[in-house]
Amino acid sequence: MTAGDARRAARLTEAHEIEDACAQMLAAVAATSTGDTDMVWSNALLPQLERLGTVEAVLAGVAAVGGPAAAVAAFSAVDRLRAGGVRLPDVVATLAQPWSVRDTQALIDDSGRRIVLSACFDRHDRSDAVFLLLDPDCGVVVRVVFLPATELPTLLAEVCEAIGKEGVELRAHQIGAAEFRWATEVALDAREFHERDATGPVENQRPGEYATQALLVRAKLRGLPNSLEPKPDHREAHSSDGLLELIQDFRRIEAMGREKNPTVSTTHRPRSRTAPILLLRVDIRDARPPIWRRLAVPADISLRDLHLVLQAAFGWQDTHRHVFDTAFGEFGADGPESVVENENSVTLEQVAVVRRKIHYRYDVGDTWELVIKIENAQKPKSFATYPTCTGGRLAAPPEDCGGLSGYHHLLAVLADPDHPEHSDSLRRLGLASVKDLRPRAFDKQAINRELGRLRKPRRSTAPRPAR
Repeated sequence: MTAGDARRAARLTEAHEIEDACAQMLAAVAATSTGDTDMVWSNALLPQLERLGTVEAVLAGVAAVGGPAAAVAAFSAVDRLRAGGVRLPDVVATLAQPWSVRDTQALIDDSGRRIVLSACFDRHDRSDAVFLLLDPDCGVVVRVVFLPATELPTLLAEVCEAIGKEGVELRAHQIGAAEFRWATEVALDAREFHERDATGPVENQRPGEYATQALLVRAKLRGLPNSLEPKPDHREAHSSDGLLELIQDFRRIEAMGREKNPTVSTTHRPRSRTAPILLLRVDIRDARPPIWRRLAVPADISLRDLHLVLQAAFGWQDTHRHVFDTAFGEFGADGPESVVENENSVTLEQVAVVRRKIHYRYDVGDTWELVIKIENAQKPKSFATYPTCTGGRLAAPPEDCGGLSGYHHLLAVLADPDHPEHSDSLRRLGLASVKDLRPRAFDKQAINRELGRLRKPRRSTAPRPAR
């Protein structure tokens, strides 16, 4: 930073413009300094600004948006100037005023993960809205947007519509000011962790732009109450033994997946090590609108048990043959007429390949195909039971209805009481009335009741190598 930067900032008259300029200068110092940014400002740069004169507003701006040490030093410098008879511009008083907050909310998906945090901040000179887009799996901030408070509802509606087209429904959840501060600081801290260690998902917002925006967000948060809930250590979430092992396994099987004829690894997880939980997004292929489920299952679940989980999640009765189509071949039920590998001897993590999907085909006649995508891996929660369904959309089609085309025909028949097939279709489905079909309903509790009947002690069903 040069004296010219400070003098250019000093010519600004609006409080928000001065805050923006000071945040940019602070971000530039952070990007070029190898030491603590606050200490560099406090011990080196702020004394130089104080000697320049006519930069009182800049000092007040640093006090408003800088870290604790820089803010204290800047306030002290302003007080010294005032005590020395320097007439401070009116904007200095504005910069010293705290922001008040309102409309703090989170947009969450059907599994309860935060996708967006937003709030409106008011000061007598203006009303700003803050919009933070989060990575749903990691919780890291991927983008920060400042906009006039009056434009926030439109932006939130556009985001909900855009994400809804991907089959994910968002709902608004009002949160308190303390919870908003806690959640936002956790997300900002996660972004700092990823940028420092060059890991994880960080959206392509320009680094200097993001650093400036993050400083402005943190400055506004300082006026909010603190939550008593401790913040999680983002490093622990990314360094557990189970997850590191899973990442290593993924890299290994990703390379194997590129081979012409890859084979399933015979390496198994030690009995003493708890398998991580895999989050799966399972879609009925070609369904429009999308019909899907999000499932959390142990990584060491056998494909046979995963088959039973899928049957329960989609309300089917396991009355037809099925097959898993993976990068390592096809797996299904063992039997005298089977032409596929035995699914009992293989676990999900053994056939999971990064960025490649697993296909599950059920009922050759109707040809139901489920597309299984592994979205994330996480440590098992001590209070949770697995497998479990965390989200989804729409009721699944009933068995033996003729595939997707037959299902749409069935819905048309049931919607027309005068159709000649109407009564027979109700009887075949065991329904007393068309109202009992509810094709747009998604009953997570009913699915989890069925999954509860499948739960067993957490261990792999795949055989382990002989010792």
